[in-house]
Amino acid sequence: MPDELSTEEIIDLLPQLVELGPQKVIFTGGEPLLRSDLLTCLQALRRCDVDHNLIRAVNTNATLLTREHARSFIGLVDEIRVSLDGTQIIHDRMRGPGTFKAVHT
Repeated sequence: MPDELSTEEIIDLLPQLVELGPQKVIFTGGEPLLRSDLLTCLQALRRCDVDHNLIRAVNTNATLLTREHARSFIGLVDEIRVSLDGTQIIHDRMRGPGTFKAVHT
């Protein structure tokens, strides 16, 4: 999206962010798995946080989450948080038909 940070802007921002000393950094969205540079950004965060002082997390609706993503996140992500908004009826009403089932497959 035109109003989102570019890869370079994120990578430039991360050392400053780590220096502030947060307990956790969460990549969220919209849907962070739509970013083709997510892995690059997570790798950059790991390089900035060599001593692993902060928790690295990704918030996702999980409809795009694959085994390959999960494997690539090893060592880069401490938490993968999946958004479920309730029962299938409630979740699908909020996020679109079929999204509840897509999270479970």
